[in-house]
Amino acid sequence: MWIEAPFTPAQVQTLNEYQFGVSDHGPGHPFLCGRNDKGHHGTIDGNRGLLIATLSGWRCLYCDHNQSEAFEPFTKNHEGGVRWGDLVIEAMPSKVDALIDQLVDRLLQANQPASPFFAEKGSARQRIQHLVGIALESLYRRKLAYEGVETRPGRAFSVNEQWVAVDDGLPPVGREVQALCRLSEVTNPAHPAFAVGYHIVRTTRFSALPSGSFMAESVGCGQVTHWRQERINENALLA
Repeated sequence: MWIEAPFTPAQVQTLNEYQFGVSDHGPGHPFLCGRNDKGHHGTIDGNRGLLIATLSGWRCLYCDHNQSEAFEPFTKNHEGGVRWGDLVIEAMPSKVDALIDQLVDRLLQANQPASPFFAEKGSARQRIQHLVGIALESLYRRKLAYEGVETRPGRAFSVNEQWVAVDDGLPPVGREVQALCRLSEVTNPAHPAFAVGYHIVRTTRFSALPSGSFMAESVGCGQVTHWRQERINENALLA
């Protein structure tokens, strides 16, 4: 029931989803650093010394602790039955956003000038940047999946029925829509396309060009591949 590192990209994704409480299997107790009672170990989502899954095994966000074993069921895609994430899907994107904010804060901490309370330099800072990047990639892919866009390793790229491929038709010129954009070579970990290559622009319009083609008005969004109508928050309408 246990597996040893190295992990596959698909295993890294599912393990990190479990760590952050956004797994299809439901919430559980995440793997934590065995030295989280020593030195400076901060918390992510209330978990002190949270471990991040990487291809080479578990790594701590706050020290050089590592371990190699993972519980195999947490590496499996949930097939059939009711997914826990589907039961609370309306709340999950907000949860992912909060986790992303905490990880970006961790990245900013590591980049601060050394102090008696936080003195990370050189290789330690690079290690943290690497781990935060892996964690953010997992969360960006998970959030896209909640939005009906599947980009996770080990699964075929797909979009749900809400999305329309631009090759199949465009919205009326000037209408506000949401756009799925392909954007490669993003180096800023705080950008949602970082390491994923896709992100969603929440509000944009299409403009016709003299050549007969089109463009999205959002600057720097990348290549638009799909669009959908703006989603209405039904709870807000009822409030």
